[in-house]
Amino acid sequence: MKISAWVSLAAVSLSCMAHHGHCDTFEQTFREPKTVLFSVAGGGSSHVNWVLTVLEQVAARGHRVIYAAKDDHTRYGRAYPSIETASIGPASLLNSKDFLSEENSHPKMLDMVAATFDVLHSDYERELAAYKELFATHNIDMVICDHFAVACMDATRDAKTTPLVVTATNAMFPDAGAPYINNDILSLGDPTTQYQGIWKRFENKFMRPFQLLMKVGPKLNKLAARKTAAGIPTSILDTPDVLLADNLKIINSVFGLEAARPLGPLVEMVGPVLPKHYEPLSGDLKYFLEAHSRVAYVSFGQHVIPSREDIELILTALVENLDEGTIDGFIWATSAAAPKKVDRMFPATVTAASNRVYDIKHMLQGDHPDCRIIRWAPQVGILRHNATITFISHGGASSVAEALHTGVRLVIYPFFSDQPTTARLLSRAEVAGFMSHEESQEQGTEVLRRVLKDEQGIFQKNTDRYQALIQIYSKTGAIRGADLIEEVLFVSDGANLPHRQVVSRHMSFVKANNIDLYAILFALVSLPVVTLAVIIKHFCVSEKAVIKKPKTA
Repeated sequence: MKISAWVSLAAVSLSCMAHHGHCDTFEQTFREPKTVLFSVAGGGSSHVNWVLTVLEQVAARGHRVIYAAKDDHTRYGRAYPSIETASIGPASLLNSKDFLSEENSHPKMLDMVAATFDVLHSDYERELAAYKELFATHNIDMVICDHFAVACMDATRDAKTTPLVVTATNAMFPDAGAPYINNDILSLGDPTTQYQGIWKRFENKFMRPFQLLMKVGPKLNKLAARKTAAGIPTSILDTPDVLLADNLKIINSVFGLEAARPLGPLVEMVGPVLPKHYEPLSGDLKYFLEAHSRVAYVSFGQHVIPSREDIELILTALVENLDEGTIDGFIWATSAAAPKKVDRMFPATVTAASNRVYDIKHMLQGDHPDCRIIRWAPQVGILRHNATITFISHGGASSVAEALHTGVRLVIYPFFSDQPTTARLLSRAEVAGFMSHEESQEQGTEVLRRVLKDEQGIFQKNTDRYQALIQIYSKTGAIRGADLIEEVLFVSDGANLPHRQVVSRHMSFVKANNIDLYAILFALVSLPVVTLAVIIKHFCVSEKAVIKKPKTA
């Protein structure tokens, strides 16, 4: 700090002492109690918990917060006593597990979009009526909708003057994109076009949207008719991207977990917001970890159900590294799979390259001294233990943030959606290993071995860098999110945020892009050139005329 700054600080301190220790400060006088509603249509804890953590800050500032969800998601509100929880009805008859199974663990993106479309809109009319009832019985000042909660967003827009904020774990919106960024649902798989050939880029830009239109076009027409019948006039052109162009989007991410690019003024990344409290280690798991020093932890989140082939590839890679002494144990949590399915999902035995045979039944029953396959595990407790050196994950947003926050090296085995994007982004940054289901057993084992051994220390060095990144931004993420929510509450003009609207929307395309200036410049540069060309041409023509003029006698 410069000497002048120290002098100024000392002067302020002396002034305060002269006034009996009291100094006037700027005070916040804008705040008055408001009511905020947050709702999700599904997606599990990764769509809910971080927003509730932000809203806990909002409630602490004197506002009333209501969390509305279907019965299968209301349980997430129990950990937040300052937030009211309301049901919008029973769980949908359709859910993600209807198309995500061990037989379809790596669905094609177009198929997944079509299936997700059906799930998200299966109870549209009932959900819309529930939201309208909430609006009628509560004085709602602002609504926050998860980006999957279509009925929530429609009901808020139908209210005309109620501000709407959209939450997401990834910045998958047009005003968060760039020509070189793959952030729409159809181009997921690679974060940027940097390593893509021209034909792959052409396919993502032109062919995939056409294929999607062919696949879900009839569904869109039927949905538009259903919405219109429910009192929400809609056309097939009213895509979520168009409808959300004027709304603030709050994203639970940070550059590093997202490819760097400019963001629009209506996109704010506040992440990663992590819950304050986690389940502690149980006695058995704590004893297991204390008895080992190099443990790999495996978990694929709430929605992934790996196939037998996925399990055999990863399990074989684990036991081969165990056989070599690269690790001395592993814990595998099978949380997404139904208990009755676990026994048949795992093979009876696995044979390492040394021909040593491992009996999986002992791992499932907890009898194996070095290997545990369990239904559920306190993930953060395991990651925070010094014995855990690597996390084999599907690449979900929460799992990646938790691993990096605790400084544990990652191997990502992606299945669908944004998971392959995350795997490629972090593997190129040498923060994680990328294990693919399309690779051979030898390749998969080598990816795990390379991260576990980390002979040059590159993975741990980069993991430590990202640990600092995640810890820095997660510390104040909830506060920044609460600030944004209060900005919308008190600064919005009706349902709009005019101070965040891009200025170019109020200008012509020509003026906003300075096309008129370039036209003038072109004219000024071209005029002398054209004039000179005309003069030269005229001179040449005149010379030719003189040369060709016949001689007279």
